[in-house]
Amino acid sequence: MTLMDKKFFIISWNHHHIPLKIRESLSLGRKDVKKFIRSSLQHSSILEITVLSTCNRIEFHVISQSFDEVMDVIKLTHENIMHGRFDWQEHKPEIFVDFDAFKHLCLVCSGFDSMVFGEDQIVSQVKSARKMLIESQSDVGMLDFLYENALLCSRKIRSTFSNEMKSVSVSGLVLEKVKSMGGTLGEHSLLIIGAGMSATLTAKVFKKHGVGEIFIVNRNEKSGMSLSQDVSGSFFKMNDIEKALLNCNVIVAATHSNEYLLHKLQMESVMEKRRDMRLLFDISSPRNIDPSISDIDNVCLYDLDSLKSGNLHEIKGKQVMMNSALQIIDKHFMENLDILGFHAFETEFSKLEEVSV
Repeated sequence: MTLMDKKFFIISWNHHHIPLKIRESLSLGRKDVKKFIRSSLQHSSILEITVLSTCNRIEFHVISQSFDEVMDVIKLTHENIMHGRFDWQEHKPEIFVDFDAFKHLCLVCSGFDSMVFGEDQIVSQVKSARKMLIESQSDVGMLDFLYENALLCSRKIRSTFSNEMKSVSVSGLVLEKVKSMGGTLGEHSLLIIGAGMSATLTAKVFKKHGVGEIFIVNRNEKSGMSLSQDVSGSFFKMNDIEKALLNCNVIVAATHSNEYLLHKLQMESVMEKRRDMRLLFDISSPRNIDPSISDIDNVCLYDLDSLKSGNLHEIKGKQVMMNSALQIIDKHFMENLDILGFHAFETEFSKLEEVSV
């Protein structure tokens, strides 16, 4: 295979066109991603690969020669790891190739392709995908180069619009939804299931805005206690989740578990003792709260898709900002990736100065 044969593919199932129920059936946890990458690299058609798996998207970023071969590998490897069936024909991905793939990656890094326009949590998630790429492939080159430049380009975009954009996130949507229900935030008590990145951001956002009490439930006691201390909250072990539920009227699930951590019977038991309104938010993918809980009286359950439909964080002038961001990407591409054509950029590796991202 020559340099000219190599193509950059992004195969994406995301919140724009795939509902949550379908996205979560494709979702891969960190350990599964490692297995997926190792298995994919056994195929000669896959030269470089990494996976970006977040609450709103799963994307396969690949250097290869043939899209059809890439898709065959993705299907085979995913089914071997997840041991489940997926209707690949009915739920087709968005496909980006070469410069369009680079442009898409830049917009993703910038938060301009996120459910919450401009959110910044995606940056660390992209960096994690890049780290996985580097750790799993000793001879990685083209894909890391593209990540490096996409992250650099996203910094330019965020810097350009720093005055127009707030620090927004899915956690911000949860906060706005709770505030829209009336009363003061100090009247609410918050239970967070999880202690990772999303859980930490949610806890700190609510703490900053004056929520009454914060309770943390987590399977890992050490990380759960650490987060509870950071936000002056209280920690409960997972086995004691019902005790925590009795003390809270806002519950947020934000973990990477592949199973439900809050079940209908548990919530029914709680509601028999306390009948006041409960707001539940499942911002995990796959979901960690049993959807049938929404059938219980005085319980409102929101998942990522229902939060999206009621997005209160809409940014004014979004289309103007998007157009400007695309111009920034075009300019960066022309200046750094060689104006003669996408494939020619690899010959520029030795010419480009090392970029620190």
